[in-house]
Amino acid sequence: MKHAIAGILLAGTAGIVQAQTQVTLYGIVDAGYMYDKTEGQSAIHGIQSGNHTQSRFGLRGTEDLGNGLQALFVLENRFTTDTGSWFGNRLFQGGSYVGLNSKTAGEVKLGRFMGTAFTWAGMTGNPFGLGYGRSTLGTAFAYNDPEFGNGFTNNAIYYTTPVMAGLQGSLGYSFAQADAEVPGAGNNNRMMEAGARYTRAGLRAVATWQYVKTVSGQRNPQNLTLAAAYDFGPLTVHAAYGRLHNSNGALYGVRNDHAYSIGVNVPVGSGQVLAGYQRATGSKVDNIAVGYSHAMSKRTTLYAYFNTGDSSSGAVAIRKEQKQLSMGLLHRF
Repeated sequence: MKHAIAGILLAGTAGIVQAQTQVTLYGIVDAGYMYDKTEGQSAIHGIQSGNHTQSRFGLRGTEDLGNGLQALFVLENRFTTDTGSWFGNRLFQGGSYVGLNSKTAGEVKLGRFMGTAFTWAGMTGNPFGLGYGRSTLGTAFAYNDPEFGNGFTNNAIYYTTPVMAGLQGSLGYSFAQADAEVPGAGNNNRMMEAGARYTRAGLRAVATWQYVKTVSGQRNPQNLTLAAAYDFGPLTVHAAYGRLHNSNGALYGVRNDHAYSIGVNVPVGSGQVLAGYQRATGSKVDNIAVGYSHAMSKRTTLYAYFNTGDSSSGAVAIRKEQKQLSMGLLHRF
């Protein structure tokens, strides 16, 4: 990793060229009807934001530094369409980072961004990707649990290799998963994350590993996620496996867990039919989901989905049935 980062930095010193800069405004606006019911509680229903994907707007930019080297940045705000408020009480909840990208040496970025397990495994092992409420892979899998940063890494530096013969790797380190570092390394929850993915013809395969060195007196959790998808033409099959070890057990009263997932994506005209099942054996979480998305254009999508399953809560796992039904509209710009 050190040699690769050095190669990226040195690439910018080989010559001086007139820089070309590009800045793009992008975003997603998503809103729809949501019915959400947990056993023993009153149902929540009405117009909600982000039922498919969290609403956002952001700026992404690049500057050509010559010799195949680019500077890059992303600033992404998340918000709720139904109320207009910020999501997560952060100005840039969706990411804020700066980096360098080289066609031959790879990419280095520093700041806050989505982790490798969240993006690579989450997008591969489940037909619903990172959206559709509790249909997403993170319902039963641990890679986006709070102790792993809820899918994001703060105060982090990540390196991603170029794609070589279909194979790509990633290695990253967070100096503190909290909002800011505090004096003394032992007083910060530090996370290391590694990943590899392979793409060839219709096959996509991903392996990721996360390890958190917690503050003194707590357990050091780690999580392995394996995910794969294969496009057969008429349908794409998705599958995943997760292994959580030495968790602090704040969510489900378990320290070790196994998770499994299987799903399909079937193109139908301008739309897609989605279906998936996932289960975590130790925490007794399971979920079955069906959905449909219809592309009205390249930017505008109608969607509907339903999921149902059992969740667990508290220091001792107590099973509660949960259901979600949603119909909505998403627009990208």
